[in-house]
Amino acid sequence: MRQILSILLAILGFTLALPHARAEGRDAETWIADGRGRIVIAADGSVSEVSFGTAFGSGIDAALAEQIRAWRFEPIVEQGRPVEAIAHMDLRLTAEFEGSRQGKVSIASARFVDPPAATGAQARDLGWKRPVYPKRALQSGHGALLSLRIEVDEAGRVVNVGGESSWLTGPALSPKQRERMLERFIAAARRAVLDWQMPPPAETGSRSYSVPINFLVGQPGTVWRQARWVTLPPEPWMLALDGSTIAELDEHGRPARRDLRLLTELDPGQEPSS
Repeated sequence: MRQILSILLAILGFTLALPHARAEGRDAETWIADGRGRIVIAADGSVSEVSFGTAFGSGIDAALAEQIRAWRFEPIVEQGRPVEAIAHMDLRLTAEFEGSRQGKVSIASARFVDPPAATGAQARDLGWKRPVYPKRALQSGHGALLSLRIEVDEAGRVVNVGGESSWLTGPALSPKQRERMLERFIAAARRAVLDWQMPPPAETGSRSYSVPINFLVGQPGTVWRQARWVTLPPEPWMLALDGSTIAELDEHGRPARRDLRLLTELDPGQEPSS
């Protein structure tokens, strides 16, 4: 199961947003927040320290830190002995409300990476260029938290790019409109990613990569955004790669740490089912 923290809607500061959602006839809302943090893993695999580089909200940070302190990792062993370790993490939280002021905040995913370098530094080293924001989406105030699948050849050149089911932010749309809007973001990402140089399979053991790309509009510093899950069918080339290893990179090209194994179970799907 996902790890869930029950909180009051007012803690998140969503008091004004909920009546608007009800007026549109929706019974449920989902809000998304991405942020970063740092933990210290003790020699026995317990979490001894937690800090956040992102403030998720009054009352939430403390409850979230308490939840994370209950995590357990497989002890990290160096030269035959368990050791203390520092881990940097990318977190995604979801807050779900169903027709009341009571909501649930879930740790939807936690990804452990090497210490963050200057923003975009690794991406520039790999020759990555940022996608251009789709003009119509920018004008309408829509954004997307994309999950991209990328296939490469033996030299790390991109041969296929596709979007997986992802989150769409911004004003309400019909299901068909959401799908078309998400396709605009995927097309913009594809144009940029086709020129990327990826790590060759000899380095990662995989020809398939998963990379997030976020297109976000709004006030700088906004943490929580209302979002809607858009389900997309997999493309044929993705189906052909089913069962193969998928290497995960973050938006700056950093791979997930392989020496950390979280034993505490999060939501297995990490996102709504497709």
